[in-house]
Amino acid sequence: MKENPARHMVSVGRSFHSTEAYKEDLGFGITASRGFQHSLKPTFQGLAMCLDYSVLAFRKRLPVIDFLREHVPGFNLNDFRSCGRDVENALKGLKVTVTHRITKQKHKQPKNYVPMEFCVLVEGQIYPKENLNRDVGLYLKKISLATPRDRQRIICDMVADRDGPCGGNIIQNFGMEVDMDMTSVLGRVIGPPELKLSASNGRVIKIAVDKEKCHWNLVGKGVVEGKPIDRWVVIDFSSSERGRYKLRPEQFIPKLRARGQLQIIICGCLGRILVTSILSGFLRQVGVVTQCCLSDHVNNGNDQYFANLALKINAKLGGSNVELIDRLPFFEGEGHVSVIGADVNHPGARNKTSPSIAAVVATVNWPAANRYAARVRPQYHRKEKILNFGDMCFELVETYVRLNRVKPGNIVIFRDGVSEGQFDMVLNEELTDLRRAFKSSNYAPTITLIVAQKRHQTRLFPGNRSSGSSNGNVSPGTVVDTKIVHPFEFDFYLCSHYGSLGTSKPTHYHVLCDEHGFSSDQLQKLIYNMCYTFARCTKPVSLVPPVYYADLVAYRGRLYYEAIMDGQSPASASSSTSSAATSSLSSAASLDDRFYKLHAELENIMFFV
Repeated sequence: MKENPARHMVSVGRSFHSTEAYKEDLGFGITASRGFQHSLKPTFQGLAMCLDYSVLAFRKRLPVIDFLREHVPGFNLNDFRSCGRDVENALKGLKVTVTHRITKQKHKQPKNYVPMEFCVLVEGQIYPKENLNRDVGLYLKKISLATPRDRQRIICDMVADRDGPCGGNIIQNFGMEVDMDMTSVLGRVIGPPELKLSASNGRVIKIAVDKEKCHWNLVGKGVVEGKPIDRWVVIDFSSSERGRYKLRPEQFIPKLRARGQLQIIICGCLGRILVTSILSGFLRQVGVVTQCCLSDHVNNGNDQYFANLALKINAKLGGSNVELIDRLPFFEGEGHVSVIGADVNHPGARNKTSPSIAAVVATVNWPAANRYAARVRPQYHRKEKILNFGDMCFELVETYVRLNRVKPGNIVIFRDGVSEGQFDMVLNEELTDLRRAFKSSNYAPTITLIVAQKRHQTRLFPGNRSSGSSNGNVSPGTVVDTKIVHPFEFDFYLCSHYGSLGTSKPTHYHVLCDEHGFSSDQLQKLIYNMCYTFARCTKPVSLVPPVYYADLVAYRGRLYYEAIMDGQSPASASSSTSSAATSSLSSAASLDDRFYKLHAELENIMFFV
């Protein structure tokens, strides 16, 4: 299935991009190319091809001289010294081939000593999105977020394309045939749960969500439990800036105070590493909750922006923003339940030494199940397995016991970021380690383990215009658990959010271990209901909250690591780098676990929201 596109298209990782069609010039020697990524999966209907399209920014295949004229402002070959540094920066790390002889050899700048007049940029080199200017970045995002109708058409065109996976005669030679029509499946829509907020007089009230978008608002209402505040302070890091980046406290503070009483440090800032260092110091050493926000957003923020800011602040202080009226499905009895989420954040592809960062979060209240504690640990470099997973989870269980004076008899674990090929590792290593840690203290809860996957190529489209949302996406709560799922394992697709931009992408939930004996309906309803309890917004989210939170915690751990490494002296930094480069183990061993430990007053609240 990959042979034909590999012959006619540019291969980038697991995706393929056209050399001619589906291209748009972005200027500065950059082009936007539409491509696709596809895979084969065993399903109830047999072997199925899943294909989805994506857009990437590429450097054009053109002579180096022409590239520099487009990419370096004021480039002049006759006055090279004036722009030499810009030329070196523009060419650094790029691959080129030569024109003065026939060869397939590729050279990397600036270690190529061939005159640039004889060099051509190699095709298929991705241009980093973060380096695009704002306008080009927004345009690339626009064409990436295709409407459901456009995406459906583009996918069908790419499947039928002569350069695509079904083109040529290759698959026919193996006795295979692909149905060019999308698979028709029967889905159903789970109804939204009833929620509770508080009225202006403080009494708990029941609310219903919007029928189409499943959103709700706080106009005339309040959070379920707001935390009272005595003192707070603003630290402004934008004082040296001008224009929209300079904080205007005379506008910002009254708007923020109008949303509630706040005891928090709020930082209007621009420099991420500087501010991350300061904020991590507050969290790890001083024990003060912080909220960072960008000054241009604050200056131009509307009432909804400040309402969302207040939601984050209240959650960080231990408050409860919204709760379900009923208990989670299946757990209507008296037994306590803790929901755990786990994820691993890996360093960038070019980083060869930094550790991966694992995060585990767990609910610490029942039956609301909407407040979480978190633990962060360094891991082997770019390894998905979570070291000491059992010990991290048991720490969180001990936190649950301190707050509730009882151990949860039921544990539901959501694991993020693993592929089908890593399911055995999660079951046989991480889950085994968890049972070991629990058994050492004579603790044997009932456990269910579920993997949540967002990195897949399956998309769901309404069968007709009346069966989905007005924008062409499937409705929130849409679930598919037949025909396109695994032929004998327990998995399903759930689209729990309203897709306001582009085409909604469902989350694929795969149950690896189920000691509770969930039915499909019970588990799907439980996950969907939990998606309404995310603290940062007033709508259901696309991913079950414990996984969402674990991702936020792991990312926060990454920022802490970068802030500390940035603050090291050159000698210590080089020493750390050299020791880390010795082996993958040293990447984790060179960091002390205590580095990630927060102040005792903050480690069990939602500092990461």
